[in-house]
Amino acid sequence: MDVDGPIVAMTSGGADSTLLAVVLAVCCLGAAAGDFMALASIVAIMDRLGMPRRMIPVAGAVKTLGAVGVVIGLWVRPIGLAANTGLVVYFCIAVALHLRVRDSFAETSLALGMLALSTAALVAALV
Repeated sequence: MDVDGPIVAMTSGGADSTLLAVVLAVCCLGAAAGDFMALASIVAIMDRLGMPRRMIPVAGAVKTLGAVGVVIGLWVRPIGLAANTGLVVYFCIAVALHLRVRDSFAETSLALGMLALSTAALVAALV
């Protein structure tokens, strides 16, 4: 008897994989909302990293597409794996940009946390 439900049954990693995918999607959508609203804190971070302001909506679009892909991946595994891999790459670049400008751990911690979450979700989806 399947007590995990229909969505969990469609993923390879089970409930843990599904939970990580959903949490990752919600976090990415929240971060994307900040990008699309061009919050002052986001603009300040992008300025400090040397990113052109025209790239802020692009960052939001990448996070949104990644989140949508991760959710679709609950039913269509290859799309989820591709989206999750893209998010891991995106957050690796984000961490690298913070390191390049010698940001403190506190200033880099959000990017590191999102990298850890996206990596954990990818690993869970692969297992």
